[in-house]
Amino acid sequence: MDYDGNGEVINGEACTGDLDGNGNVNLSDLGELLGHYGISSGATYPEGDLDRDGDVQLDDLAELLGSYGNSCWPETSRHGRR
Repeated sequence: MDYDGNGEVINGEACTGDLDGNGNVNLSDLGELLGHYGISSGATYPEGDLDRDGDVQLDDLAELLGSYGNSCWPETSRHGRR
């Protein structure tokens, strides 16, 4: 997952909407996005800014919901686990 927003995917293929890097787009990711919903600037991908425009709004929510239930190989998580 490209947690720092530099365009480089860390260790594998990106899984759109997997905010916590566990390899699944699920309730945990939805909760994270909704917890930051309404941020108007400075938001990061792990906070739910899926389109990387600095906010967490309806377009980010729609993108996550479009991927909800998907699984992919887990990326290296923020905690260094696979």
